[in-house]
Amino acid sequence: MRPCILVVDDDPTIRTALRRALRRAGHEVVEAEDGEVAVARLRAEGPFAAMTLDMDMPKKRGSEVLVEALALQPELRVIVIAGHLDADDKRALLAAGAAACFDKPFDPEAVLAALAPRP
Repeated sequence: MRPCILVVDDDPTIRTALRRALRRAGHEVVEAEDGEVAVARLRAEGPFAAMTLDMDMPKKRGSEVLVEALALQPELRVIVIAGHLDADDKRALLAAGAAACFDKPFDPEAVLAALAPRP
């Protein structure tokens, strides 16, 4: 079975770009358009190999999703992809358990590298 990645972003263009890059790299992809849907999918369809996560979404902020996701699946590799994160925001997200943080626009190859499991 191919690794399944949960892609969480309210922007359909971002979800499409990530879906295409991840599928080309051999991953299955499940999408969520907001934080509430993401948490529901984690509960119903998990565990996932990893998750990409936007911060500024309707219904539930990415920072809340990060905490809930790691409570549900502590080993989940969470890659934050967001606009408007300063250095303090990134430090706080990494301290909360994110594996990496990327600014939008992002380099799909860098995201793929960050999603790779660590030995």
